[in-house]
Amino acid sequence: MIQKKFLFTFILLLFLSVLVFNSTAQQITILTGSPGGGWYARGAAIAGIFGKMGIEANAEVGGGIANIINLDQGKGEIGLTYTNVPMMAINAEPPFEKSIVSTRGLFTLDPSWMHISVLKSSGIKSIGDLKGARFASQPVGQVTQKCFADILKVHGLEENDLELARGSQQFSYDAMKDRNIQGYAHLTQLPTGNISELALTVGIDLIGITPEKFEELKAINPGYKYDPIPGGIYTGIDEDVPTIMIELIAVCHEDMPDEDAYMIVKTLVENIDSIRGVHAALKNLTVEDFANVSGVPLHPGAEKYYREIGVLK
Repeated sequence: MIQKKFLFTFILLLFLSVLVFNSTAQQITILTGSPGGGWYARGAAIAGIFGKMGIEANAEVGGGIANIINLDQGKGEIGLTYTNVPMMAINAEPPFEKSIVSTRGLFTLDPSWMHISVLKSSGIKSIGDLKGARFASQPVGQVTQKCFADILKVHGLEENDLELARGSQQFSYDAMKDRNIQGYAHLTQLPTGNISELALTVGIDLIGITPEKFEELKAINPGYKYDPIPGGIYTGIDEDVPTIMIELIAVCHEDMPDEDAYMIVKTLVENIDSIRGVHAALKNLTVEDFANVSGVPLHPGAEKYYREIGVLK
């Protein structure tokens, strides 16, 4: 009789623990990027993994900066952003209107490199040569725009020192192809189609950043890393080009229960092959890469899982 009571009590407690656990993760909203873009595809794939596990999940459009704001306001569970954005939020740098310190890291996906592309015919050989140049960057508040403004800053320049146009990546590509601008800044993966095409058709150079200037950039924002664009990636550019690299990361609110963060990263690590198949840039993603989140404190629940499997010491 005692054994039956014990068994009944055990089953009841197990049922209640599952019920309580599920009640904190009944639905996962993943804030991504623009419709049809690479971030959205990644978010949709992650939502699909959770869906197969019986957890309702959906990908919604967003942006690297907007996602931080919306997570802080409780409008989602997971948000995609770049490693330099959380520090912008902490410092209330525009377009952030107030300091946001609630962001915590979950996992890392893939890197993007800053391409400062110029026409070979422009004669531009360095960042300093950009003064007065007809150049393009993205609208204020976009991550590319912020990175490029920081690069100019450590070289003693401001955006106003350039004859600067603002628009989408497609806008910049079209203007460069038509030779209406001398160059543009583009934060993207390797290789990227538009730059490959420009290298073939109009001829371009990529402007590098010295190690000394990178240290100044790192002091501005610890989310920046230093990594070269390898020579041979683009036609006519045979030598490595040192530049800043930032990574696409998934973040959450600090109030996410530890068990939810643990479940999220555990589920995705156990299905990492599905993530690798989303895009060529993810094909070599390792669990160590996944757990190596920079630019933001790691959520304790995620950290617990990564330590359990030995990828964090």
